[in-house]
Amino acid sequence: MTALGGGVGGAGRAGVPSGAASSKFGPETDDLAPLGGGVTGRAAGRPVPRPVALVVAKAPVPGFAKTRLAATVGPIAAAELAADSLLDTLAAAADTGWPIVVALTGDLDAAPRAGVLREALAACTVIDQRGRGLGERLASAHADASAVSGRRMTVQIGADTPQVRSGDLVAAYDRLARCDAVVGPAADGGWWLLAVRQSTIASCLASVPMSRSDTGVRTVRALAGGGWRVGATGQLRDVDTAADAEAVTADAPASRFGRRWGGKRAVAP
Repeated sequence: MTALGGGVGGAGRAGVPSGAASSKFGPETDDLAPLGGGVTGRAAGRPVPRPVALVVAKAPVPGFAKTRLAATVGPIAAAELAADSLLDTLAAAADTGWPIVVALTGDLDAAPRAGVLREALAACTVIDQRGRGLGERLASAHADASAVSGRRMTVQIGADTPQVRSGDLVAAYDRLARCDAVVGPAADGGWWLLAVRQSTIASCLASVPMSRSDTGVRTVRALAGGGWRVGATGQLRDVDTAADAEAVTADAPASRFGRRWGGKRAVAP
């Protein structure tokens, strides 16, 4: 899982006023929300809790966003691709129909397409990231998203998988019917998704080394070591390099990211 925080000044709440959280969450239960094998609450004769989609991201600022990709296409193009990846991620989250919390760091005003990003974020509850390292930031984001959303179950992703679809998020949520935590493994050995029944489950992330080839294994071990039932959902590929961008574009050519990468192939190796 690539680093989502640090390097740029604090983002603030991106103009989210006090009390905005409650206005964006609606009822805590949803008769039509699937939980467990696609069975809806109404079909099962009971309401089920609506989860919150948590997106942990940093503002796509040139020189700080997608630095490995920038070695191929340059910092401005890499930041544009990062902005598209974030927009694709937010669109997938919105398509679930769940409320969205975005834990953000960085100076959004210094990012390309800042106006478009702010428009997309206006439909979300934006909170600051806090913590020293990525693990602490992730654990804190889970705790803070739980607090502002009314202690809902959480399906958390980063902004490095622009090929993600709403069905991928729903599939992970459904698995929480049988597990306390669901991990989506990434092709590089990390993970791209963590769904939890309660935020305290994610507190172990603070002690897990991130951005390593064994981060996924270590995360599952930490969760299981806390006594939680851990399940898995489908694997996706993070975008860190030109090769990753090519593979992800082949999977999602119509995405914003895929369309923009198509215009960058001339300079890619």
